[in-house]
Amino acid sequence: CNPGWTGPYCTLETMPSTFNQQSYVKYALSFEPDRFTTEIQLRFRTREEQGELFRVSDQHNREYGILEISSSRLKFRYNLNSLRTEEKEIWLTSMYVDDGQWHVARVTRYGSAAILTLDGGEGRRYNDSFLFNGHQMMAVDKQEGVYAGGKAEYTGVRTFEVYSDFSKGCMDDIRLEGKPLPLPPQLNGTQWGQATMARNLQRNCPSNNPCANVICPSPFVCV
Repeated sequence: CNPGWTGPYCTLETMPSTFNQQSYVKYALSFEPDRFTTEIQLRFRTREEQGELFRVSDQHNREYGILEISSSRLKFRYNLNSLRTEEKEIWLTSMYVDDGQWHVARVTRYGSAAILTLDGGEGRRYNDSFLFNGHQMMAVDKQEGVYAGGKAEYTGVRTFEVYSDFSKGCMDDIRLEGKPLPLPPQLNGTQWGQATMARNLQRNCPSNNPCANVICPSPFVCV
């Protein structure tokens, strides 16, 4: 299906979720992620300059792939060496994504090479890094290593901190290796994964209404 659509005939709209402050989703996958290839696709909209959209990592967070917004631009950074940090990164440097509009982000990794696209990936919306050197495989812990909206670390028995928190924005139609993952509170599970933990999410993605409580003198109307 095209981004934002689901169902046997791709005729059902997917339901987005609003990520408030200190929000995240932790997933448990029901399939074994490919070690050589990673493919992440999702829809998002935000007016924030930074925040982590999605991550896959091994148990100890040494091997990872992170799709994020940094300085208002889309970025994918990844490390394939569990013994030391050899982080690679790829940016879309000339596209600002904090405009409050829906965008489709997609990243595909083949070993140490990666392709990053935005909204179909023409011209400035496309970048790649075809450098095949060093480590090529990435281990993903399917119980502990998959997050949307930032990674939560527990700071006490009942308190947690979401690092690189994606907040005051929305996400929709998250797919890992082309397989749709659920977005609470609308959906907690698909055949490919369960949302084992979700905090501070709201159903749907209402746009803030700048005309709320604004009364214009006749004949003017607020638009």
